[in-house]
Amino acid sequence: TDLRPYKCKHCSFAFKTKGNLTKHMKSKAHHKKCTELGIIPVPTTTDDSQIDAEALAKQIE
Repeated sequence: TDLRPYKCKHCSFAFKTKGNLTKHMKSKAHHKKCTELGIIPVPTTTDDSQIDAEALAKQIE
């Protein structure tokens, strides 16, 4: 499936795994996008509020 329940709050990127979202949060692309939006690019870790629970539940099925 192509469900991507882990979404970046600031960018238009979504990921299949929490690890990939974490990598993105540390990436130059993420920092650049945050800078463009006037957002300080932190935190570099993910929290549960960034998970699309419905998409994750469908992926587990």
